Amino acid sequence: RVKETATHKAGAYATVTVPAGSTATYTVTVSSGGTSATGSGSYTAGTTINIYAGSRSGYTFTGWTSSDVTITNASSKNASFTMPAKNVTVTANWSYSSGGGGSSTNATLSDTKVEFDKNEVDDLKVTLKSGSYNLRSIKNGSYTLREGKDYTISGKTVTIKASYLDSLKEGKHSLTFDMSGGTDPVLTIIVSDTTKTDPQEEKPSVEDPVNFEDVKSSDWFYDAVNYIYKAGLMVGTSDTTFSPYTDTIRGMIVAILHRLEGSPKADIANGFTDVGSDKYYTKAVAWASENRIVSGYGNDIFGAEDSITREQLAAILMNYAQYKGYDVSMRADLSKFADGESISPWAKDAISWANAEGLIQGSGSQLMPTGNAQRSQVAAILQRFIETITK
Repeated sequence: RVKETATHKAGAYATVTVPAGSTATYTVTVSSGGTSATGSGSYTAGTTINIYAGSRSGYTFTGWTSSDVTITNASSKNASFTMPAKNVTVTANWSYSSGGGGSSTNATLSDTKVEFDKNEVDDLKVTLKSGSYNLRSIKNGSYTLREGKDYTISGKTVTIKASYLDSLKEGKHSLTFDMSGGTDPVLTIIVSDTTKTDPQEEKPSVEDPVNFEDVKSSDWFYDAVNYIYKAGLMVGTSDTTFSPYTDTIRGMIVAILHRLEGSPKADIANGFTDVGSDKYYTKAVAWASENRIVSGYGNDIFGAEDSITREQLAAILMNYAQYKGYDVSMRADLSKFADGESISPWAKDAISWANAEGLIQGSGSQLMPTGNAQRSQVAAILQRFIETITK
């Protein structure tokens, strides 16, 4: 083994041990190094590399990291590793210490309470001073706003999109700016709608009912079927029949919610291999998948033609409510139902919410979570959803 001196990228010198006869060299990159950091350069495999993090005003060194090598004494500014036969990047990590030892600064907003009128449809803009931390996300309850779609960031300006705000119910909403540390600032938004509407148009009328031969005025679902039909969310299976006792398929449920949302266009193509491009629910499935309202069975299978179970319906409705930013915090005690233990683990939260909101009520002591949802039941559940959750 012989000794030689290597010149580093930062202009400093270090003594390294090189195996005799080695010729191929590989690059070391010191990322995020401070003033006077050393270690970057070209070395042969087997060389012992000494690295120094340097210093950064207002920051405290917290350690070295690398996915390429194992660093000896990684918590110290002065560390080392053995050069492998490949290029290496080592990163010096720092934490902000507020200008050299002072306390950290919490993030603040230029406004903490603003108003949004759906009739004006203007974006809302606030200035975020992030202090010592970084913005990780913005949340409205359990819903996480999507950057680029629900909001954008340019410098210190955060713009909440009118398209997102217009989807919120009238009243008070609290957006929490989730920071990487410190106190999370909260923006309170009061949503109103001064649009003048005809009171008679606010809700679908069940007067002047449709004439389905299989929907009688004495049926428990009579009003619900008329309500949903008048709203344009469900149609008959023929000009004269509704088929109230027929199972509802998964594709139909997604198509209904897509209509309820105003049939928006998805920004992505349908990714499910079992959803044909010519189906009435194809665009709806793409939209629902993009917005995490549905996820399918896995392996790119959605099962659009499968009958939907009551627990699947509850999960999809809860996902849609979260997408809209509605409050989904209510929960019911499901132990009162004799078949409560038959609820699938992934659906327990959604069924508990749906039962607490009166959407899925069960029959006596039976909740029937794995039973298929008939068209009449879906009509009733959707009417409750619109009148209770979206009001």
